[in-house]
Amino acid sequence: MMMTLRDSRFAALLSRTAAAPFLILALATTTTAAHAQNAEAHSGDSQDGDEITVVARRREEGLSDVPASVGALNAEQFERLAIKDVADYTRQTPGAILIGSGPAYLNDVAIRGQGGGRLGFSESTTGIYRDGIFVAGGGFGGRSYGRIDFYDIDRVEVYRGPQGALYGRNSVGGAVNVISRKPDLEFGVKGKVGYNNVDTIDLTGTINLPISATAALRIGGYFADQSGGFYRDQVTGQTIDKTRDWGVRGTLGLGIGTDDTAYITVEQSRSEAPGFTSLGRNRTLDPDPFVRTNLNAIDRVVITQTQVIGEYSHTFEGSTLTLLANFKGRQGDRSAADFDHYLGVNLPNAQLLDAQGEDFHRFGAEARWASTGSGPFSWLFGADVMTYESEVYSDRTGTVTGSGSTITSLRRQLRLQRSREELRSNSVYGLLGYDLTDRLNFSVEARYQSDSKDFRFQQIDLDP
Repeated sequence: MMMTLRDSRFAALLSRTAAAPFLILALATTTTAAHAQNAEAHSGDSQDGDEITVVARRREEGLSDVPASVGALNAEQFERLAIKDVADYTRQTPGAILIGSGPAYLNDVAIRGQGGGRLGFSESTTGIYRDGIFVAGGGFGGRSYGRIDFYDIDRVEVYRGPQGALYGRNSVGGAVNVISRKPDLEFGVKGKVGYNNVDTIDLTGTINLPISATAALRIGGYFADQSGGFYRDQVTGQTIDKTRDWGVRGTLGLGIGTDDTAYITVEQSRSEAPGFTSLGRNRTLDPDPFVRTNLNAIDRVVITQTQVIGEYSHTFEGSTLTLLANFKGRQGDRSAADFDHYLGVNLPNAQLLDAQGEDFHRFGAEARWASTGSGPFSWLFGADVMTYESEVYSDRTGTVTGSGSTITSLRRQLRLQRSREELRSNSVYGLLGYDLTDRLNFSVEARYQSDSKDFRFQQIDLDP
């Protein structure tokens, strides 16, 4: 057997130290901002007539005071619109779409037409945020949100248009910020049970437990099991697009209602979903869009994730200091798929299997200090740091015997691939604004960012 080895290394593949692209001067009226609240900010957003509060400019302010296209959906609207995941959310959000490339882990959130394309492990062009900190990265779900992110939310905000100055990396088309519900000082229990006609059981539950005059704990989770489905194996008659998701979360709040508040969130989730074999039809072999035949393997995608988010804030007279930190560890694996079926080949002497997986770890931290006063002058200063490591395997194995041009082409598909990507990113940013009138605001936003990326790739050809 002849084996070839290719090893490529690009040290500091990406190194940016230019601040100019992230300098924005804005002269806008709040009339424009109010008009931009758009369709998803329905008249029911505020049941008691209070104005919606958002953090579009990295500090809390009324939605009508933000001179940008911002939309917000709160928890009550999520219930009313039956939104449980990012696919449901994008259907309710003007200007946003979810680009699918097969299995759900490749989904890409795109705003105003700016998406990462169908290259599954490319970076997102939409800022993906949880509780104000960037959480995107990696190939197994790294360009979108999982079910755990949309569990027990307070609200979800979308910021349309380039957000490079305040939200930084990848926010070309815009950014989405999912804000989870925090513990409060009132005891509460909430639960829900659901069932539908594809044999799906959906359970959610949350408990809010005060533990002192200024501390509380909020814990809960969800479980969803779909034992039925729409796609089946013609030979066995079995359903092949079954899914199962579960997640648990605990959030501890300290100093609630005081000038010094801290929250620590720990969550664990696991999802199991169909891969390419179930969802992708080969028109040459499969007799029906929902029927697969002559399958040698049926791939499944399993993603296990652990995430920790910490937040501390101190309120001064006229300003607030906020510190954020995030850790995410994720293991994703797609078991072997029938690759010769994908190619439209059905030969007794050829069997190709394609499997892929990723081990991903990311750490991020951010500090920002923002004005909160009611005067005409507003300001914000911040800095953040992020690192991540992604190790990916992609194996195409199997047996191919015989001779001929088709066999030779199939044999050349056999290979093992290994890659490792490391990113280090640092930035500082700021905003200065002044209200010229009650309806006219002048602001300057800027960011200085430096990224360094190291990429290693290795391929071993298995063509004997």
